[in-house]
Amino acid sequence: MMTPASSGAAPARTPEPASGIIAVRETLVDARSGWRHDPTIVLDRPRLFETAVTRLQAFKAAGGVALLDWSGSGGFRDPDLLAAIGEASGVQVLTTAGFGTPDCLPSYYLVEPRPDVASMAAQLAQAVQQGQLVEPGMRRTTHKASALLASADGAALDEAAGRVLRATVSAALHAGAPLFLNSVASFAAAEPIIEQAGLPPARVVIGHCDTTALHQDRVIDYAKRGYRVAVDHVGWGPIPGEEAMSDEQRAQLVLRLAEQGLCGNVLLSCNTSMVRLGGQPSSPHASTHLLESFVPLLRKTGVQQADVDQILIANPAQLLRRSDS
Repeated sequence: MMTPASSGAAPARTPEPASGIIAVRETLVDARSGWRHDPTIVLDRPRLFETAVTRLQAFKAAGGVALLDWSGSGGFRDPDLLAAIGEASGVQVLTTAGFGTPDCLPSYYLVEPRPDVASMAAQLAQAVQQGQLVEPGMRRTTHKASALLASADGAALDEAAGRVLRATVSAALHAGAPLFLNSVASFAAAEPIIEQAGLPPARVVIGHCDTTALHQDRVIDYAKRGYRVAVDHVGWGPIPGEEAMSDEQRAQLVLRLAEQGLCGNVLLSCNTSMVRLGGQPSSPHASTHLLESFVPLLRKTGVQQADVDQILIANPAQLLRRSDS
């Protein structure tokens, strides 16, 4: 059985994205905030390691070279282990900081005395510039975050969520990291904060643009304004009662963007979880679906190979390079 490599002390390093196909929204180990304190969760690290490596090796065999892990600061939060999984599989794993969903926010951000916006922004910027903190003991690792995650509940923000969002936008601007908004539902609340801070649209990713709740013309408008639009639920849906597109609808959306010369603002991913803690099954499809099924569908739909390469290779590499480097 494979075992995770141990990591010795070393200077924190700024990861440069590998050259090749990069998936920008996948999760190696899916766990909710506070999972370490859940007595029902028993972490079998060797088995977790072997399962994640095997699934990453399949992604590599399909043509992938790197992925952005969406654990953030409130999920699994073990960048040392994630890096070891990546090294063993031959796939570069880039990590994130911040909070991709509201339920990931730590309690000390929500109850008095709350940290102020400047303090939270400094903590998030340090994860990008100095290395990420991990539990237990909040030890700073040598692994720097490649992106910051943020979420907002629709058009109205409560006071606590608004503070965290402002802090994350500020950290992204000053640390040179791209900002990934969890979904289009977050954008209405985030847009004035982003504009006021002066964060360039090209450094902002609007997630979940492949939803039937959002008219395709809106997605095209976001891209025309310079924002990055993420078709990041490839392989999911349509599900009765939910708003996920079919892959055929996703392919048509990508084609419309390509026909308007907007491929430089498009990102693709599957949003799969390779391992889930807490007894939940892993995703019903794998990250390989993006390359083995969806890319052929894009070509069949009429998207040119040059546009596919732009979306899967050039766009993520450009986005994930630090803007201050």
